[in-house]
Order: sequence, then structure tokens, then C-alpha cells
Amino acid sequence: MQQQTKNLPKDLIYVITVDTEKRIVMLAFRGCVTKADWNHSFDAKWKKVRNPIPESSSFSSSATSSSRRNSINNGDVYKRPQTIKVHRGFHRYLFRRRKDTGTCKYDEICTKLHEYSTAMGGDCLIHATGHSLGGALATLFGFYASTDERFTKNGPIRVINFGSPYVGGHAFAASFRHQERSSKVQLARIHNARDAVTHLPFNMTLSKKGSKFQHVGIGVELPRVKKVPLYWCSRRYPSITYVGDESYFASYWRAIKNNVVFHLPLPWKIKFVHKLFEHHKRLVYGRTICLEKKHPLSEMSLDDIYKESLGKQLFSRRH
Repeated sequence: MQQQTKNLPKDLIYVITVDTEKRIVMLAFRGCVTKADWNHSFDAKWKKVRNPIPESSSFSSSATSSSRRNSINNGDVYKRPQTIKVHRGFHRYLFRRRKDTGTCKYDEICTKLHEYSTAMGGDCLIHATGHSLGGALATLFGFYASTDERFTKNGPIRVINFGSPYVGGHAFAASFRHQERSSKVQLARIHNARDAVTHLPFNMTLSKKGSKFQHVGIGVELPRVKKVPLYWCSRRYPSITYVGDESYFASYWRAIKNNVVFHLPLPWKIKFVHKLFEHHKRLVYGRTICLEKKHPLSEMSLDDIYKESLGKQLFSRRH
């Protein structure tokens, strides 16, 4: 295990672990602790950046024929934008160039991941995770790394984030979905019901395609733990959603429904609901209910959910 330790007040913090049995190299980003962490989180202006997906890419050569066919049938043919818009603070934290070395954290992390992967024989999978700010950084890293053949030759990069705020806009989301359909990246965006942070930055500003920001990946909303017998909780399963291409009005209507104002917990519970240990408690609770009620989710992996829900919403918000 290697942890980055230099320049703690200014640099993002990450850790890399290696599982030699499961052949996994895991990257984890830390959430907000220092002043620099908070400053980058609140720097929520747009940043227009070059799209890292190659210009020749409409569908990756590694994409399965079924994924191509499903995408075309759903009208999800990818038209590559030259630029994408992302959260400026998150992007700067990951890609800001150091004056002394001319390198950025993204380059540093990729070098380390490639070193560990090569040391394991090059046949391992890359996973990324993080909570809050760390979740947003994991999402952004997973998208960029999904365009690097070194990290996707053995399977998609898998990102599991917790309590992540918005990361990018519609062009970013469309490009992320293209990488999903091309079997380059998978994302489980796990968040607690009534967690205000996952509805930030404020998302009521209009863009040409509707709302300003858009979440990506498979959304997993965890219900509040009920202090009642399980047989009273038949409707309290985790809620699974996936947002595909949307019209202008559908996008803006979704932004209205997901307005942070409508998802605020009681003031004294805002910090509590967002904590990582609360995610863990609700995950255990949700899994227990699914097993007790023999819900299909209890036997589904992230691969299974992607196979059934790519490009559409698998389960409604209420069962």
C-alpha cells in the first residue's frame, strides 16, 4: 500500500492498495479535510476542457456487438463533442500542473497504477472509490482513465463512490455513457436518501440541454434505517436509477425534482446523513431487507444491473 504524503495542505490525498488474490488494484480518494479540499469543492464554476475520448471513437473496437445494437436501438448513437464541461474545482485538483515538476496528480496516479499493475503481471482490474469530494474525484478519474488502454484491457474500470456531488454537464454525461456502452467504465453512485451534498452544486441554472449538471452511472439510493420490524419495511429497498439521453424539458424537470431544497434533512442531521458510516449502516440495512424479502437486488451484481439497465431505468424510485 502506498499513500501520497507530500504537501498535505495543498494536494489531494489518495491511497492505492493491491489485492493479489482478486487481481485488483484499488485507488481511493479522501474526502474533505483540509482548507484546500473545501476550497476546491466550493469552486463550482464550469470548466470547459478537451474531450479525452479519441476523435475516431463512435464505438470502441472492444465494445460488444450487443452493446452496439442496444445503443442504436435506444437512439443513443454517440456524437463526440470536442469539449466537455466539468466542475472546475474537481478538475483543477486532479489536473493542476505543479510548477516544479510540470506534472499533475492524474499523471502521478496513472504512473503508480501502471507500475503496480505491471508488477502483478498486467492482468489485473482497476477500481476507484471515494466519499464526498473523494467520490467526485473517483468519478472524474474513472472517466479519464477509461480512455487509457493500459487500464481497460482486462475489463472496465469500476468506480464505487459514496455521497458524491455533481461532477459534469450533459456533454460529460453523454461521453461517460459512451464509455459505459463501450465496456470501458462502470460506476455505482451510492448515496443516502435526504443527503443534500449529492444534490449540489445548486442545479437550477438552464443550459442548452436543460439543467446545468447531470449525474452519471448507476444511482443507488439507500433508504433511511427504520426502527421497526422488517416485515413492515417491504417498500424500503434501495432504489436503482439510470439516466440516459433526455429531452430539454425532461432534464430540467429532473433537476427540479432533485433540487437540494426538496432533499434537505432536518438541519441538525445534514452532516450526519452525509457521513460514510451512515452509508455503511444503510447498505447493511438495505441488504438485509432484500435478503429477507428475496428481492432480485439481493442476487444482482453491478454487471447484472448494467446488462439490464444500460440506457434505461431498471427500477422505478418506488417498488
